[in-house]
Amino acid sequence: MRFPIVSLVLVAVALLGDTLPTAAQSAVSAYPWCLERGAAGPRSCYYASYEQCRYEAFTNGGFCVRSPYYRGPDGASGRSPAHPRRHRNS
Repeated sequence: MRFPIVSLVLVAVALLGDTLPTAAQSAVSAYPWCLERGAAGPRSCYYASYEQCRYEAFTNGGFCVRSPYYRGPDGASGRSPAHPRRHRNS
């Protein structure tokens, strides 16, 4: 009787454990700013604006960077090119 219960619990944990990283990744991809605490420190990417991130960096230390995980409202990366092309004849 004990074996079926244990195996059922293990299967449930395995299924839940497989979906959690996907949910976490989709949550992180909704925020464009990350707070990094030191060069090799932890990164938290849960800031909707630079001002939010900057305040947290000011109060707790660290610095703000653009999130490499961010996907804009349309699913694009949200990053613009560093140097947009300009046409001379336009």
